[in-house]
Amino acid sequence: MKGVSYKFKQDSVIDTKGKVTYFDTNENDRTHLGFIAQDVENVVPEVVKEFPDGTKAIAYHEITALLVEAIKEQQNMIAELKARIDDLENNCCKKSSDTGDEKLKSATITNNNTTNGDETPVLYQNIPNPFNQNTTIKYYIPETATHAELIVYDQKGRQISKFDLPEKGNGSIQIEGNTLKAGTYLYKLSIDGVDTDARKMLNTTK
Repeated sequence: MKGVSYKFKQDSVIDTKGKVTYFDTNENDRTHLGFIAQDVENVVPEVVKEFPDGTKAIAYHEITALLVEAIKEQQNMIAELKARIDDLENNCCKKSSDTGDEKLKSATITNNNTTNGDETPVLYQNIPNPFNQNTTIKYYIPETATHAELIVYDQKGRQISKFDLPEKGNGSIQIEGNTLKAGTYLYKLSIDGVDTDARKMLNTTK
C-alpha cells in the first residue's frame, strides 16, 4: 500500500443503503490523504466498502487496530535485536557457523613487533567509524599469548569472518567497506580461546 493525496471529484456520495450524502463545498476543495481502496482491498479486504454504483471507500477507523498491532510487533523485533547486540557487546556471543550472508573478501594485517609494556590484550575502536571505504582495527597481543584471533559478527550474531593473528605486540587489520553489506557489526579479540574485548563498527557503504 502507498499513501496518496486526493480531492473529491463530486459533491455527493451514495452510501451502502443508497442514501445520497452531500459534502460541504469547502471539504471538496481540501486535499485529503489516504490510500487507494483497490490497493487496500488486496491486503485487508475487510476494511473496504463497495457502494451500489461500484465505487469503493475505506473504513479508516478499522485500520487503527491493525496499526497498533503492527507497531507492537515492530517494537518486539527492535527489543530482540537490541538484546542480541547487548549480549555480543558483553562477550556472551557463542561460536556460530561460518555461513553468514556476506564474507569479508579482503583484509590487510600489519604488525610492528612492538609492545605496550603490559601483558593485557587490548582491542581498539576501528578508525574511522562509521566508515564507507576502508577502516582500521588496531589491537595489542601479549607476548604470553599462544593463539589470537579477531572475529567479526553481524547484528544477528552470525560469524562473518575470522582472522588469525600470529604475531605478538601491536598490530592492525584494515577492512574494505565494499566487502561488507551496510549495517552494524561487532568484532571481538579472542586470546587462547577467551574473548577479551568487543566493539561495534558501522558500515555505511551503499
